[in-house]
Amino acid sequence: MLSKLQAIVGESSATDRDTVLIAYSRDASLVDTLKPDYVVRPQIIEHISEILKLANQTKTPVIVAGGRCGMGGACLPLKGGIMLDMTGINHVSASKDNMTVTVGAGCTWGNLLYQLKEQGFKPGFRGPYSGRSATVGGSVSSNSVELASAKWGQAPQGVTSLKVVLPEGDILETGSRINLNARPFNRFNCTAHITGLFCGDHSLLSVKYEVTLRMYEYPEAVEYCCFGFSTIEDAAKAFYEIQKLMIAEDMTMVCDKASIKGVIEEMADLFPDIESLFVVIIEEPSQEIASATQELCQKIAAQYNGKDLGDMFPKMYWNSKFEMITPLFKYGMWNATCHCLETYRIPEIVHNLKKTFREYNIKKKGFFSLICCMPSLNNTVSFVGHVYAKEDDQTSLQLVKEMWEEKKVDIWNYGGCPTGMVLRGTPTWRWLLHSKIHYFESKKR
Repeated sequence: MLSKLQAIVGESSATDRDTVLIAYSRDASLVDTLKPDYVVRPQIIEHISEILKLANQTKTPVIVAGGRCGMGGACLPLKGGIMLDMTGINHVSASKDNMTVTVGAGCTWGNLLYQLKEQGFKPGFRGPYSGRSATVGGSVSSNSVELASAKWGQAPQGVTSLKVVLPEGDILETGSRINLNARPFNRFNCTAHITGLFCGDHSLLSVKYEVTLRMYEYPEAVEYCCFGFSTIEDAAKAFYEIQKLMIAEDMTMVCDKASIKGVIEEMADLFPDIESLFVVIIEEPSQEIASATQELCQKIAAQYNGKDLGDMFPKMYWNSKFEMITPLFKYGMWNATCHCLETYRIPEIVHNLKKTFREYNIKKKGFFSLICCMPSLNNTVSFVGHVYAKEDDQTSLQLVKEMWEEKKVDIWNYGGCPTGMVLRGTPTWRWLLHSKIHYFESKKR
């Protein structure tokens, strides 16, 4: 098999060396998996097509990997197989004529943002917090929600076209590229919406080779807001009022005092009466519009007893967006739930999570917990609950695992839609698939 793979991609781009296989058997999660049998680094779409044809002939599993910085084990093998390292496919080609940028699926968000800024442009969605390593293809495959989702939605919502390889090796283009004489400028046509089929599929339905995204003029003016509230109820109301207007480029809420202290200890000490806070990032084509938008946000926050906390924290947040998570690893390795739900339910879910943390004595046992949420468009938030435990403390990890095993069922029952759940042992997509299989089997019976 190795010689056949090397014949496709070249001797230096396919290996079965054990040291490499061990390195590729992990992502950023604590999920236990096996090593792949081979790691292959394709450079062109024909490489991917030929590898998939070979895998079909030999009945060999194929796993697609990008930056491998996900927290759910989605890119890790269940039983060996061929792992495709997509990071060599990282080209960027911007078109000023139709305001799109075509990106190799293995391009990182950091690279994309840098190259577009040099030309005076930006994408809509700006990537996850791990954007220095996270790839565009990986984010589209997992429906990422984080930076700039407030205005532009989740990663796939800016996609106009995909160039993919189907499981048996066929090459397909979507969107306006169903007409091969057309450029990839638009997602929707009079035919079935095929693009959406491959978004959020975790590469189970295709291997993404190229992603074409809408791009926008780089802003002339940026303004920042940070508001603190004595209750989560007031914070949530103000947050939702601003979100519904879709005037913010980005927003993030830190939902309780323990989270504020863990993320920005100085802020918690300076404002001890603050229970929740959120930041607002405003990007506009002129300073006049940006200032007017900032004033409107300040007015809304004041209506709900919000305290203006200045611009230090939001500036730090936005200007170091891909470094915000790294300092939190001083508390250990996180185990988390990340799920979407309606924005108006923020207080309910915060109280629900805090109740769970109390029941498991998280604070007394010395764990750091983080509750925060990020909006997507005008009515949805991606809700995050993190508990950090030392990676080498098996007792702590087991306790946290038990808590999340209970919590994932609870989230499903109250109507949350998982966007990722980080557990030691069972990534959410596997658990959901298993649950659905049992559901349909019971219906059949």
